[in-house]
Amino acid sequence: MPAMQPPTYLINLDRSADRLERMRAEADQFGFTFERVPGVDGASEVPEWLSEQFVIESAMSSGEIGCYASHMTVWKRVRDQHLDYAIVLEDDAEVPDGFAGAAHAAIAAAPPDWDIIHLSINFKRPSYP
Repeated sequence: MPAMQPPTYLINLDRSADRLERMRAEADQFGFTFERVPGVDGASEVPEWLSEQFVIESAMSSGEIGCYASHMTVWKRVRDQHLDYAIVLEDDAEVPDGFAGAAHAAIAAAPPDWDIIHLSINFKRPSYP
């Protein structure tokens, strides 16, 4: 990644050490770093501050709850650290060559009032290809 790499967080469940190692190898290969954020197991450990977001009657699966709660944990970290932006990766992401350039181009092309940029290889309606 260029010298000014945005803060990058990797969501990774404690029990998924193999995924963490694969992402470390990707980071080494493509020259970026990340801070690991422990993923939330939606079946058993939703943080207290998020518990009212996910009611028992929810139609969401425990995997969906864990995914959303994990992302909300990172969003809280970004807010609490007063970061202008950050990259959030899941531990099953496929990081292509050129990832850093694509991330920087998306940030540069974003309108002044942007909130979230979803980087994806197969996104149905991209705002920025």
